[in-house]
This record gives sequence, C-alpha cells and structure tokens, in this order.
Amino acid sequence: MVVVPTIEEEDARRPSRERENLVGERTRIINHLKAALARLGIRGFNPKLRKAPQRLESLRTPEGFSIPPNTLEEMRRDLARLAILREQIKAIEQARLERLQQAPDTRPNTTRPSHIWGVPPQDSPHSHIAPNISANTG
Repeated sequence: MVVVPTIEEEDARRPSRERENLVGERTRIINHLKAALARLGIRGFNPKLRKAPQRLESLRTPEGFSIPPNTLEEMRRDLARLAILREQIKAIEQARLERLQQAPDTRPNTTRPSHIWGVPPQDSPHSHIAPNISANTG
C-alpha cells in the first residue's frame, strides 16, 4: 500500500523537482544551440560560457559567412533563456543551502564509536575491555 505524502512533504520536494526541470531545460537549450552551430559547420563554441552572447557575433561558418540573421536571433533568444535558467537554478540552490544551515542537525553522533555494538563509551567503567578505537584510526 502506498502512503500518500502530506502537503508539507510534497511541498518540501518541490524545489528539488523544479531544479531538475530547470536543469533539463538548460540541457535542452545547450543541445539545441550546439546542433544549430553544427548545421552551420561551426565548432569550438561553448554556449555554457557567460560571454557566449558576445562571442556569437564573431562566429563564422567554414566558408567565411556570418550566421544567418534568423538563426542568429534564435540563438540570442536561447542564450537569454539560458541566462535566466542559470539565475533560477542558482536561486534554488542558494535557498536549499539556507534551509540546510537553518535546519537542526539530526545526524547521529559519530564522534565516538559507542553506537557500534559491543564497544563501551570511553568513560564507562568497562572501557578497559575495548581498545581505544579512535586512536587506532589513521
């Protein structure tokens, strides 16, 4: 039987899902730009660079022609969308880091190996039975 998540649990998953969608869209745009450049015979252009829109004007086909005007405008729009996606992904990641810093630490205490079966705490009267494991780790 499947447990239906609460509204809070589902809402907590939203940023991760949104980031996943944005990253997928970013990949789609980059692949679209690379395919358009490959059709023109242009290699060595990295659309992921922040200076890509400025470099777009200087690109030439192997025959020495500039990029056709409609293709150039489409690429400019794709690069503008790519910049927006980059900002949105960064905002989601920043919000995630802030939530992690504000969240209480729920990890188990792993500074001493008392959670391991059979190893008593160091301040226990039976601590002489087990060797000091933390001193033997290297």
